[in-house]
Amino acid sequence: MPRRRPAHRPTRTASAALTALASLTTACLLATATATATATAAHAATAPPDRTTVTFDVRTTTTWGEGVYVTGSTAELGSWDPARAVPLSAAGYPAWSATATAAADTPVLFKYLIKRPDGQVVWEQGADRLLTTPPGTAALTLHDVFRTEPGTAGSGTAPACASVGTTWRYASVHNGCGTPLTLQVQHRSGGLSDCRPVPPGATATFPGSGPESDHVVAVRIC
Repeated sequence: MPRRRPAHRPTRTASAALTALASLTTACLLATATATATATAAHAATAPPDRTTVTFDVRTTTTWGEGVYVTGSTAELGSWDPARAVPLSAAGYPAWSATATAAADTPVLFKYLIKRPDGQVVWEQGADRLLTTPPGTAALTLHDVFRTEPGTAGSGTAPACASVGTTWRYASVHNGCGTPLTLQVQHRSGGLSDCRPVPPGATATFPGSGPESDHVVAVRIC
């Protein structure tokens, strides 16, 4: 009978080559995983913050050829430059509206203005308005009246001496100013409360954030 040939065994050189190949493969996999993790971390570090949308809705009458704009403290609103202000649409005249983006959970100063056909810019009266954008990507809608005289209805954000403290049930607005004020609160959803007279040193109670966390974002003068 023919003799059985012994099973083939890899030579020492072949075994060393296989070991080297396995080590090289492992090193490549580790390098790829490290590069992927580094790229992911870099992307997270440079990812833009949450953005929200703010709809500006202001009521005013104009003459032929005039346009209403909004500008403010952010680049999206033109950084207080009337030439870069956001134009509002007159589709719902006498309500003018436009939507802009802003960083979430951020205070924004703004003001409305009118541009006349001859290039003249007419700013609304009163102090700069203030809003605080909601956190996350929730949207905010403002309902304003163009201020031709300070103190008129819907004339804008109350001065800092009118402070507010909120719970889910109540929003307590304290008039720390030296004069009587008629105030209302605005919620994150854009809803406005009724207007209530608040004597100096007194506190008025308004609806709070409620179970849906519709937080108060501004105290406004009526």
